[in-house]
Amino acid sequence: MNSKNRIVIVDDDPDYIYLVEHSMANSTFACQLSGLQSGTELFNWLAVHQQPSVILLDINMPGTNGFQVLEALKTSEKYKTIPVVMLTVSSYKPDVSRAYQIGANGFIIKPSSFERLTNHMELLCQFWFDIASTPSSIKGYHG
Repeated sequence: MNSKNRIVIVDDDPDYIYLVEHSMANSTFACQLSGLQSGTELFNWLAVHQQPSVILLDINMPGTNGFQVLEALKTSEKYKTIPVVMLTVSSYKPDVSRAYQIGANGFIIKPSSFERLTNHMELLCQFWFDIASTPSSIKGYHG
């Protein structure tokens, strides 16, 4: 497994995290997936682990919502370069606009079927692990 292929998903729904984990098990990309249920868990996780390749972030979470987590990430010198893709049920245009204004690197509306979710995760991995260059993908980067 490529240790640089790390995805963190932050979603308050443990069943959805399970679905993403299961869809990634069918992926042609070897990656490490960590499922967290809140922004607090994310920042605790980031404090003790090497930065992930990408963070998948839900908007609608109790307590600190995804926009607040995104803003905290993008205003942090330590974490602002981590790519963040919103993965949410919202298709509300102002939510999409707000996410990009705060600094999201992508916005995916949660697919309605497991087959589509698996396809989306495969394409996401292809983009972030094969096509895009990120700080964590550059040799010698130790973020």
